[in-house]
Amino acid sequence: MAWLPALLAALGVILGAGLGALVGGLFVRRRNNSEAGKLDSEAGKLGAEAAQIIANAAAGLVAPLGERVGVLERQVAALETENAATAASLANSIREGEHTRSLLDSAVGFIRTLMTWIERHVPGVLAPEIPPELRDEVRSDG
Repeated sequence: MAWLPALLAALGVILGAGLGALVGGLFVRRRNNSEAGKLDSEAGKLGAEAAQIIANAAAGLVAPLGERVGVLERQVAALETENAATAASLANSIREGEHTRSLLDSAVGFIRTLMTWIERHVPGVLAPEIPPELRDEVRSDG
C-alpha cells in the first residue's frame, strides 16, 4: 500500500485542478453573462434612443403637414361655401333670364298682333315705327 499515498496525491492534484477549473469556469461564465447583460442593456438603451430620435424626427415632419392639411381643409370648406352661394346665384340669374326671355317673347308676339290689327282695322294709318332694337324680333316669324 505504498502506492496509496501517491494515488491519493495524484487524485488530489487532479481533483484540485478539476475543481479549480470548474470554479474558474463558473466565474468566467458569470463574468461573461454579466458583460452580455451590460451589452444587452446598452443595446436596449441605444435602441430606445434611436426610437426616440426617429419619433422626434417623424413628429417634426408630420406636425407641419398636419397644420398645412388643417389650413387646406378650411380653405376647401370656404370655397365650397362660396361655390354653393355662386351656384345658387347663377340658378337665380338663369331663372330671371328665362323669365325675361318669356316676357320679351310675349311682348314681341303682342306687338306683331297689334301691327297686324292696325293694318287690317285702321286703313290708311301707319303703325308706329318699330324701335331698332326690336325690328329683327318683330319682323321675323319667330
